[in-house]
Amino acid sequence: MKKIIVVGGMQDGGGVSLFILRTYERMMRNHEIELVLFTQSDYDDYSERIKENGWGQEFIPSLKKNPIKNIITWIKLMKKYSEFNFIHFNLNNAIYWFPILLSKIARKNVIIQSHTSNLMGDSKVKKVLHRIGKNVISKLATRTVAVSDLAYEFMFKSGNKIIIPVGINTTDFKFSSTIRKHLRETLSLEGKTVIGHVGGFTPVKNHEFIIKLMNELVNINKDYHLILIGAGKTLDKISNMIKEYNLEDSVSILGFKRNVADYYNMMDIFIYPSFYEGFPTAVVEAQTNGLPVIMSNTIDKKAIINKNLTCQEDIQFTEKWVSDLRNIKLNTANRENSNLLISGHDIGVIADKLYRLFEVK
Repeated sequence: MKKIIVVGGMQDGGGVSLFILRTYERMMRNHEIELVLFTQSDYDDYSERIKENGWGQEFIPSLKKNPIKNIITWIKLMKKYSEFNFIHFNLNNAIYWFPILLSKIARKNVIIQSHTSNLMGDSKVKKVLHRIGKNVISKLATRTVAVSDLAYEFMFKSGNKIIIPVGINTTDFKFSSTIRKHLRETLSLEGKTVIGHVGGFTPVKNHEFIIKLMNELVNINKDYHLILIGAGKTLDKISNMIKEYNLEDSVSILGFKRNVADYYNMMDIFIYPSFYEGFPTAVVEAQTNGLPVIMSNTIDKKAIINKNLTCQEDIQFTEKWVSDLRNIKLNTANRENSNLLISGHDIGVIADKLYRLFEVK
């Protein structure tokens, strides 16, 4: 039996959290694994699900709020789990590499996986620390992994590149006309062209651009309606922006949805104008559901699985996005078999790829 420590998450709807949960849950169907999650003290949204899976969970104090306690906790946990010979770090930057060094000293096989392709914010100090950290973690890692090529280049200076993209249960996201009809009736959106976005309310997701885009669309045709699914720290700011543009009747914020797969069915078009991404899970989910997708040209092109449905545009200009949205031909009839194209992102395939990382000789 392999004993694995997994570091990352656990925030509701977070991409890293969903990657860990979905992938390891599927992996453990076919393999005997003892698993413990190390998560930041503030992030415990999935504790019940973790218990149901029979996994362990340890909470680590925030480095920012209590750095000394953070370091002491890491040292104690390395001793407590000395028999666990693998540790899988899921990172968004290389700034804080002490736990990785500690894991290497503890003679663990260190697997580091990058989940993003840029730093949030313009802090010069963070950029310098990240550049230093890239060199350090590249030397300490047993395996250097990323969800995309861009995410790999961002996180590692060197190493044997391994790409493991996000995986989803493709059957969950198969288009359903029944669910579509029910949700559109429930939300009184019959006859509307529904534009959707799924993602946390954080600066990187670029919700301000979405609202400006919607304002232009509604001025042309009031039959467009936007639904935003997610939660986060910029929610209030975006809500105020909707009011400023008088878009309350044209935009619905639905919050975080655990059954998010259902809501893709009610959409007609999916947009994703992020400033950057590691590999956007929601874009894969939308394409699996057969939705036409417009995403920013800062996202890795490998996220385009169905070239007939997906295009990329510059987020500097709303005009081209408006033109694309108005020219998309809506056809729900072809959405039934769309997930046949997504086999490479099926969670079973991704879980097998991840498990092979732990077959260290």
